[in-house]
Amino acid sequence: IVALFTLRFLVGLAEAPSFPGNSRIVAAWFPAQERGTAVSIFNSAQYFATVIFAPIMGWLTHEVGWSHVFFFMG
Repeated sequence: IVALFTLRFLVGLAEAPSFPGNSRIVAAWFPAQERGTAVSIFNSAQYFATVIFAPIMGWLTHEVGWSHVFFFMG
């Protein structure tokens, strides 16, 4: 369980720079009136991916086993 928490911490550490980086890119590339849309698309994409891939991962687990989900998602 310690390894699980350690790995999850490392994922968060690696993911964290993407949000300030996104803000910087949006500020540089988009005009002020379009920034809200660009940020909302970036932020909603992670939830949209969950909606799309959760059923696929469930189907894969049922059909071929849980370990194949890691290969498919990787």
